[in-house]
Amino acid sequence: MTFDEFAALAESFPGSVLEYPFGPDSRVYKVGGKMFCTLSEDPPHTAYIKAEPEIIDEQRAIFPDAVDRAPYMHERHWNRLRIADVPDFEIEDWLEDSYRLVVGGLTRKLRAELGLE
Repeated sequence: MTFDEFAALAESFPGSVLEYPFGPDSRVYKVGGKMFCTLSEDPPHTAYIKAEPEIIDEQRAIFPDAVDRAPYMHERHWNRLRIADVPDFEIEDWLEDSYRLVVGGLTRKLRAELGLE
């Protein structure tokens, strides 16, 4: 997956907002004020994606050269991956799961305000 494809996918989720809280080199995509992924501006493009703790080790085992722990993030919930080294369909599924996890953690009121109910 290319940088532009990843960015377009992250921006396509309802309520997705792009911010730069960590500086100009790191895109942060949020929904309801909560981060669901990041994307580095500089090659090789890496992304941080949230995952269910039950499958995070499996993701790392399937792609040991492309997926590892996300530094500075909770290692049981976040992976870092080189987007060019993981099949597009996997990234699409993982990004959707990350978004779903974050939306699921929002209050019912906030989900309703964002039109996500």
